[in-house]
Amino acid sequence: MTRATPARRAGCAALVAGLVTLSSPAGAQARTVANLVVGDAVMVVQVAADKQVYIGIGTGAHTSALTASAAAVDQFVAETQAIVRFGTRPLPPHLLDRPELQESDSSGQALSVTRHVERIHRTPELSYHFFVSERRLTGYAVPATLAETKAILQALHQAARLASGPPAPRPRKGKPPSAAKQP
Repeated sequence: MTRATPARRAGCAALVAGLVTLSSPAGAQARTVANLVVGDAVMVVQVAADKQVYIGIGTGAHTSALTASAAAVDQFVAETQAIVRFGTRPLPPHLLDRPELQESDSSGQALSVTRHVERIHRTPELSYHFFVSERRLTGYAVPATLAETKAILQALHQAARLASGPPAPRPRKGKPPSAAKQP
């Protein structure tokens, strides 16, 4: 992760405070899963009682909020992890090279990620860019390192798990409880 200076931390803390209120659903108690500093941006990931994942993203010039279902977040995380696993190697043709998480409604807001591999002095340099679409055909990019990308994916995965609720209880091994014997 990027090491932040005290002034930058203070600025990010102010952005996070604004994003928490921006991304929280009206009247719902939201549980914050992660507050992340990603380059010069911040990302807040929350889960509310309505089983939705709320993602707030802010830079010095922009703030955006997205709402998505746990299933959509899971799919986005799985597709992005597939890209991350390849590192600097070429992606196979069948793999999506730009996973996208679209907001639950038809607002046009979305979060997508691309992988950038640059060769600097014959050494591959890897970075990821999260593109935030505020409306159709407009938005901004948030560059991220590999460590920041993994932290974002971990936070989104955890939020999706919390939003989808607790797992079903496992059946007990052995005999099922029998009905009471009648005399």
